[in-house]
Amino acid sequence: MANIRDSSGRTPTIAGAPPRQCRGPQVDDREPARPPVDEVHIRLRFPFGGVAVDYRAPRRVAGRVAVELQRYGVEVTVDDDAQAAHPPLPNMHAWE
Repeated sequence: MANIRDSSGRTPTIAGAPPRQCRGPQVDDREPARPPVDEVHIRLRFPFGGVAVDYRAPRRVAGRVAVELQRYGVEVTVDDDAQAAHPPLPNMHAWE
């Protein structure tokens, strides 16, 4: 689009229209996405090899998983630090 200027070098505007303002890049200052309040972070650390995996799950499901897997030597940690980046617990429906 060509820049149109009047004889004084100013860009003409439509009478009564507000001047256009240039905006810089938009900054997203919102909170990062969080999972629903009922969801918790659950970490499973397996006894052989020490592999640890992080998931998110509803609080009641995480409690059931913790009780059951601790019987098999799996170290289970449940906290309120669930993040959207954590994948949901696989086969969660089996624990409901």
